[in-house]
Amino acid sequence: MSDRRNILDQCPSTLQKGSDAAPAAQSPTVPDLSVQALATSAGTTGKSYWRSLDELSGRAEFKEFLQREFPAYASELLDGTRRNFLRIMGASLALAGAATLPGCRRPDHKILTYNKQPEEVIPGKALYYATAMPRPGGGCEGLLAETYEGRPTKLEGNPLHSESMGKSSLLAQASVLDLYDPDRDPAVIAAMAEARGETFNVTDWAAFTTFAQTHFPAFDASKGRGLAFLVEKATSPSRDRLRDEVQRRWPEAQWLAYEAVDAEGHLEGTRAAFGTPMKEFVDFANAKVVVSFDRELGAGASELGESRGFGQSRYRDGADPAHPASGSTMSRLYAFESMVSLLGAQADHRFAVKPSQIAACLGQLARLVMTKIGVAGPLDAAIDALAASSSSGVPSTEVLQAIADDLLANRGASAVLVGPGQPAIVHALACGLNLMLGNVSQVIRYVPITGDAAQNSNDSIRTLASAIDAGAVDTLVVIGCNPVYAAPGDLDFAAKYSKVRHTIHLGAPDETGQASTTHLPRRHFLESWSDVQTWDGLYSVVQPMIEPLFPSHNELELLATILGKPDTDPYTIVRATVQARAGSAIFEKLWRATLHDGRSGAAAPAGRAPQINPPTIAQALARWQPAQAQGIEAMFVASPHVHDGRFANNGWLQELPNTMTKVSWDNPALVSPATAVKLGLTTNRHPVTPEYNHGIMTTITIGTRTLNIPVWIQPGLADDVVVLHLGYGRRVGGRIAEGTGFNTYTLRRTDALHSVGGVTIQKAQGESPYLLACSQDHWTLEGRDIFREIDLPRWQKFGDLDYLSNDDLQYDSYDRSRRLNFAGLMGMESHTPANVDIYKKSQKQAQGLRFTEEDAKGDHLRDEKGNIVPIKNIHGKRIQQWGMSIDLTTCTGCAACVVACQAENNIPIVGKMEVAKGREMHWIRVDRYYSTAAPGMDEKNT
Repeated sequence: MSDRRNILDQCPSTLQKGSDAAPAAQSPTVPDLSVQALATSAGTTGKSYWRSLDELSGRAEFKEFLQREFPAYASELLDGTRRNFLRIMGASLALAGAATLPGCRRPDHKILTYNKQPEEVIPGKALYYATAMPRPGGGCEGLLAETYEGRPTKLEGNPLHSESMGKSSLLAQASVLDLYDPDRDPAVIAAMAEARGETFNVTDWAAFTTFAQTHFPAFDASKGRGLAFLVEKATSPSRDRLRDEVQRRWPEAQWLAYEAVDAEGHLEGTRAAFGTPMKEFVDFANAKVVVSFDRELGAGASELGESRGFGQSRYRDGADPAHPASGSTMSRLYAFESMVSLLGAQADHRFAVKPSQIAACLGQLARLVMTKIGVAGPLDAAIDALAASSSSGVPSTEVLQAIADDLLANRGASAVLVGPGQPAIVHALACGLNLMLGNVSQVIRYVPITGDAAQNSNDSIRTLASAIDAGAVDTLVVIGCNPVYAAPGDLDFAAKYSKVRHTIHLGAPDETGQASTTHLPRRHFLESWSDVQTWDGLYSVVQPMIEPLFPSHNELELLATILGKPDTDPYTIVRATVQARAGSAIFEKLWRATLHDGRSGAAAPAGRAPQINPPTIAQALARWQPAQAQGIEAMFVASPHVHDGRFANNGWLQELPNTMTKVSWDNPALVSPATAVKLGLTTNRHPVTPEYNHGIMTTITIGTRTLNIPVWIQPGLADDVVVLHLGYGRRVGGRIAEGTGFNTYTLRRTDALHSVGGVTIQKAQGESPYLLACSQDHWTLEGRDIFREIDLPRWQKFGDLDYLSNDDLQYDSYDRSRRLNFAGLMGMESHTPANVDIYKKSQKQAQGLRFTEEDAKGDHLRDEKGNIVPIKNIHGKRIQQWGMSIDLTTCTGCAACVVACQAENNIPIVGKMEVAKGREMHWIRVDRYYSTAAPGMDEKNT
């Protein structure tokens, strides 16, 4: 090319002195613009990319695994017995209709009754009904259920619902499989227990109603003393109404809301900042700068809203003032975190720090921001305390100052976010910082939390445990929870639970159900009437799509029976709630509209920004104890797929690889490469099957409790940190859940729910390496660039320029010429064949028409309706073209598309052993890559 463009325009941070990301030194005035020089770099930042430690080390066994069509020892690993096939395929077969299921029809409550088949019910043609899925911990998703002759088969987002807006989450896509789970059948539950040498008695509903008629009225005399309820958190107006009736009738009864995985830090932090607990809505689309402290994408009040907004913020239409000709801008994300999260993996600048160091990072950043803004007032003491809480692991003042300047330059268009695992005072400081930066009401809004959702789950379970120890609980009603499995290990809750005289459990066939004196199966939300609200108050009716497949009941029916109501039908209860909201005059019209639209009313307006409450902040600071960073620290996090364990019997979610580790069917303990080398926990290979991934079995000790669990080396983690995913290791819960993974709840403590120091890890004695099914290295395409990366300033300046000189003209293997633009020179596009249209293009091409056929005169061929006629194949059939493009800049990696594809196409799961051999059946694959330098591990240590 004749002109000399400064092609080194990059993000300033990658050009700082000493930056590993800076490209090889070139003359800034006379850069090398040759095709050869540009095409040899994997990315314009000078980074090299790799998939896994095995690929980085170049092990011979790894290369053999990639090249073989059938991996060695595949037959020895096969556990393909008929029994195992039926174990993992049960729900999929039922969904496909292979099993004979009762009640495959719409429920009896009809808006319009009929005695013959309606015209709209056509065999093979889908009908869609609006409903809503309650989310774990509260809130909901508005959904449209696709049904065929009364059988729901697929769920999609409701475009009329403010939370969904036509989209849906991973859990929503997978939830339809739980509906057809044969392990909900009481006969199957009893048979599985018998196979374990145990008993599991499912109580008949008629027997329970007879028991309730005489048992619960006996508490009237004592005003409910000795009666306790432990319920999962929900935002259901109908349940709230029944709860209020319970508390009025029995004022001394305990009503405790509990979630095994909850955001206690955020709940108490907003209570400290504003005087009342708040839910946080984050509009990423309006944020130009985001600073995340141990925060995951979707951890706020709206998972789908955050994902949509984040994608929009990463690529915006509209010119950047600094680059008027670019036509696009991009938000900037800084992440301070201990493990690799979806949000942190996409950060422009990421800092791996231990959990105990997060508070100090925020405190020191806040001090730099407040120094420029002015006096921090009630936050002064909190800033000083947090800033001094750790002397190590905090980035340099120069780095923090650059972040502070970025926040100050984007007041009203930035966000400081904190994850639920951080202490309350850290959340309170973030709230104050956002207020002073002007972000509240612009990027962040807070909505008050009321009712059950406002309770602290940790306080609830400790209160209940203390009451049981004191002999103050005669009857305990558990709704939806599984505390026998999921309560912190130091409570020894299973032993306490057995002391209660009457235990009534409504829920899945789980550990708590088996330990209860009365277990009542719970209905799936697709076969039950209920209602639910979003966090900002948008109301939805949960209407059933099918008659209950197995004997089961829901919480509204249970509470109405306990109260002795004459009508316990959930349909009647929900209608009464809607009528109370609407008034009798417009009730029927509103009821029909709510069922049709899937929502009623509107979300609460943002309102005025809340104000900081100095006394409550001072109280929170007085209660806060800085974490003691003693040696290795453990983090407890919910599984991104099975959550707290309630979805562990869902085969789609179990087989879906973890977004970062790419391990399925397991929850190994995660450590960084440096920590693994330090502890001698390298991934030794099994002597018989060295081609497959294995983890060294270790013994993890926290206080007096120990757990044997395999270790998986995860690049990107902070050193001296072990990450433990919750929700696995179920003993009772279905054929998929039982025996899958390891129960890390046993190591959890009530005084350190989310992170704890003083952890010891050592190799377990006498145990062989543990097989782990990781899909990341399956079917690797050797010789191709796996990733291309271009800094935004460079793309804005040169991304649309074509290299038009003859020196830049290339020819592919078919001797077809092609000219490459800047992006094409950066990776595999430099050696792929030229893209050639399959349609002829006319010289008189119509405006806006690209691929058309022309006749002898050069005119477009059209049919009698004026439509362009496409080229046909030799059989006279129209040539079909299909293509899918995914913008990796806006994709968050949530993997909802993988399960959606699985549900849409009825793709089977194959089990852990087959995944280990590379035989997973997913049609869509979401990979993750690393761009760090080699971690200094030679082959013998990898």
